[in-house]
Amino acid sequence: MTTIRYDETTKHLPQCVATIGFFDGCHRGHHFLIDKVRKLASENGLLSAVLTFTNHPRTVTDAGSKMKLLSTFDEKMRLLEQSGIDECFVLDFDKQVADMTARQFMSEVLKHRFNVAMLITGYDHRFGKGRKESFEDYCRYGDELGIKVVRAEGMGGGRHEVSSSYIRAALADGDVVLAAKALGRNYSMTGKVVGGFHIGRQIGFPTANISLPEEKLLPRGGVYAATMQVGGKIYDGMLNIGSRPTFDQGTGQTVEMHLFDFNNNIYGKDVTVDFVERIRDERKFDSPEHLVCQLKEDERRIRTIFFVRRNADADPREVALRASKDAGIDYAEAATQIAGRQAARRKLPLFAATDGIIYPAHLSMEQCSSQATAEFKASLCGGKSLIDLTGGFGVDCIFMSRRFETATYVERNAALCEIMRHNKSLLGGDNISVVEADATEFLASCPTVDMIYLDPARRDTHGGKTVLLTQCEPDLTAINDLLLSKARKVMAKLSPMFDLTAATSTLRWVDKAFVVAVGGECKELLLILDSKTSGETTITAVNLTPQGSDAFTFTRHEEETASPEYVNEVGTYLYEPNASILKAGAFKSVAVRFGLEKLAPSTHLYTSSTPAVGFPGRAFKVTEVHEFSKQGLKSLSASCPKANIATRNFPLSPEELRKKLRIADGGDDYIFATTLADKRRVMVVGRKGC
Repeated sequence: MTTIRYDETTKHLPQCVATIGFFDGCHRGHHFLIDKVRKLASENGLLSAVLTFTNHPRTVTDAGSKMKLLSTFDEKMRLLEQSGIDECFVLDFDKQVADMTARQFMSEVLKHRFNVAMLITGYDHRFGKGRKESFEDYCRYGDELGIKVVRAEGMGGGRHEVSSSYIRAALADGDVVLAAKALGRNYSMTGKVVGGFHIGRQIGFPTANISLPEEKLLPRGGVYAATMQVGGKIYDGMLNIGSRPTFDQGTGQTVEMHLFDFNNNIYGKDVTVDFVERIRDERKFDSPEHLVCQLKEDERRIRTIFFVRRNADADPREVALRASKDAGIDYAEAATQIAGRQAARRKLPLFAATDGIIYPAHLSMEQCSSQATAEFKASLCGGKSLIDLTGGFGVDCIFMSRRFETATYVERNAALCEIMRHNKSLLGGDNISVVEADATEFLASCPTVDMIYLDPARRDTHGGKTVLLTQCEPDLTAINDLLLSKARKVMAKLSPMFDLTAATSTLRWVDKAFVVAVGGECKELLLILDSKTSGETTITAVNLTPQGSDAFTFTRHEEETASPEYVNEVGTYLYEPNASILKAGAFKSVAVRFGLEKLAPSTHLYTSSTPAVGFPGRAFKVTEVHEFSKQGLKSLSASCPKANIATRNFPLSPEELRKKLRIADGGDDYIFATTLADKRRVMVVGRKGC
């Protein structure tokens, strides 16, 4: 990156594509804008450039302002250089610059000094005296001056836009994990190690006292997990921002860091500290001995945090076994977090991709919704207010809250509430309030909302799984009316083990029911209760896949009155419905809707002579049909040495049939062993696709 200072002699530069900003922190929003500049510069054969200032404009426009910065000027320049930009134009923001109108600035600075051919502005960026002019004004001035002005849309990706102000607010709360997410890296600061009072060394925790530039913004006081780069190496440690209240020295705020497994003299050295995670507030202890006990606990927790981050692919069971060998790390907690992260890769990609997420114990991870089903639930709702009565790990609440202005997460488990308080902002849930309470007790006094969501616990007091609504907690049948007095609509999640017909007939005002499968496996039942419902409950069978979803909606009346044709022969195409269709009980209606013939009343396979477009399941082109007989087995074994086998309404299991056929598993062929309407048993061979 070439740095060019603005002065009266700056001229005759090559044309460029540029953007303007103070770029405090060089966060993800800034990089989004810079990437747009680089892309347009490349497409137009021009240099890419940013124009920034040595001082924050507010120091001039707001007299007496002492602006604390996310990055000092030197830090900012290093970060801009890492962005891949070609040129950086640097100006002192003084009264002369502050008094320029947007047109004057575009003419005198952008056009005549820096030869800007294309100006990229942020989606809400304004410049010029008083920031009174609009994007439309910039475009008009650009047309007059020969500068094309382009607006970059907002980065998006959450309920809030990434901004320097947002990051400052996170740091003011001590939430360095949230700040890191917005920055795209850990919040860091560079300073010099200076002498101190040596109290840490006296109590067994020697610290490096760090002197920082006056303008550098510090996170909220407290104890942090952090790393320090010194002499080209990086060390783990714990950092404290505070005033040493236990020793009453009245020295004002200090920044000091204890490095693990380190005993070198680094006085006078320049160091860079990265904040990783906040541990606790600074507080005054009754004695130095009590402080030392707490510091030992802090060190163990911080060492555990670093262990988890660096052993993401370790076997959690092996990690847990280390507990008896080393007390310096909480291996039980490390195993929980590593197992949670690994499960999230499969089940919750947003969580897995978000640094700093805390995971609960195994049972809560096992019982929580997947991201796919949570996003589906979110697609069914919306409004001003949501209450999630049975919060758990909070997956459903996180995704559903995006469709509401406010959301309340209710959970009686204190540990889960603490996890949700930590995770929600990282996942865009700033509109979620966390309440530690029993669901039924909270419901009795809660305000009226647009929707209540609940996922009743499906285990009895002995830990066994229940199959009746009345055995769940809370009991939906007991609070049915109360729920609908508190919400316009209620969404209840049930296990796919429940009988859907029994559930819809037991509860009042069930407007809609959904059977949700993911990749062909039934995962949950959803009931939408609405006191204003009229008519029969509609049932929708849904199958979610990475490529999209398919859905089939019907009613019990439609199913009961459907009269498909049953056949004694298999046609050109064979169809196997999704698991959600079968669980929903749409055995006959799906045949009638798609103009298919059913192989037999108890055989849920279908056939046709022409392709059935959009069928909710798998379709196969039939290549062979063999009788289930000694001769049929022999001829099938000869013609199909390798195949996938399924049995439907058939006396043998797939494994038993494979032994009789003596063929290998896999390949492109699929064998369905089944029973036709005339009771004949056949083996149908087909290949996927119509």
